[in-house]
Amino acid sequence: MGRVILGLFCLFLSGNATTLWACSSCGSGGADPVILNPSESHKLYLGLGVQSAFQDIDSQGQLRKSDGPDSKWLLELAYVRRFTNRIFASVVGDLGLNQKHDREQAGVGDVTLNTRATLLQPTMLEPELPQLQLLLSRRFATGRSVNQSREEAYLDVYGAGSSEFYAGFDAWWGMMPVLFGFSYLHGWPSAEEIPEGTLQQGQLQRFIVTGGHMLAPELKLIGGVIADQRRASELDTREQERSSRRLQSLFLTLETLHPEGDNLRVTLTRRGVLGDNRNGVSAWGITLAWMSLL
Repeated sequence: MGRVILGLFCLFLSGNATTLWACSSCGSGGADPVILNPSESHKLYLGLGVQSAFQDIDSQGQLRKSDGPDSKWLLELAYVRRFTNRIFASVVGDLGLNQKHDREQAGVGDVTLNTRATLLQPTMLEPELPQLQLLLSRRFATGRSVNQSREEAYLDVYGAGSSEFYAGFDAWWGMMPVLFGFSYLHGWPSAEEIPEGTLQQGQLQRFIVTGGHMLAPELKLIGGVIADQRRASELDTREQERSSRRLQSLFLTLETLHPEGDNLRVTLTRRGVLGDNRNGVSAWGITLAWMSLL
C-alpha cells in the first residue's frame, strides 16, 4: 500500500506519466536525438541548429582565436522504428553549411545508427526505480574531416574523419517530483588514413548528468552537463604528445510532450566551460527540432 501511495503521489507531482519514458541523454545533444515512447512505433525527427562564437582551446587549456568557420549550420534528419516492446533503433543523417565572412559551403556529414534496449522500467508501484536503457551506436565517417580539408578555414569539413562504435547506458528517474538521471557512453574509433600515416584517435568517455521539472503536464524543462574525455591519439602506433582531449559543455532543453501529433524541442548549448578543457572548441549553439509520429 505504501508503494501505491508513493506512486500516485509522484505521478500527481510530476504532472504526466510520459516523463517516465524520457531519458537522461534525450535533448542533450550528446546522444541519439530522438527516442520512442512505449506506445509509439515510428517517428520522424527534423532539427535545425547553428553554432557560433568559436574559440579554439589549446593543449594548455588556453582560449585561442579560431581558424575555422564563423558559424556552422546543421540540418539533421532522423527516423526511428520500434522492433519489440523494449527495443527500437534510429538512423540519423545531416547536412552542414559552414560560413566564414562572405563565403559559405555545404556538404554531407556523418551517418549514425543507434539502438536502445530497455532493461528496467519503473511502474506506479515502484516509481523509485530508474528506467535503465542499454545504448549501442555506430557512426559512419561519410563526411569530410579536418585532415581531408581542401578549403581555407575548413569550410568543407562536416565529419569526424573516422567511424566509431559506442556502447553505454542511460538511467532516468522520470516518475519522481524532480526529474534526474545520468548516462555514460564509451567510444572506440576506427583508424583514419591521412597523408602522414595511420591516425588512431583515442577512446572516448562521455558522461551526461541531467535534471529537470515538468513546467506543465505536456511541457518539460531539463538541463545538464556533458563531460567528454578522449585519450591521446597515435600516428603509426606512436602516441602523439599532448593530444588527449577534455571538454565540458552545458545544455538547456525545453520540449513539448503531446501524446499524439507533433512535438517541438529547443536546445541551447554552451561548449567548453566548467573546468579543465583541452584540445577542444568553445562555442554557443541553439537547435530547434520538430518530431512527428508516423
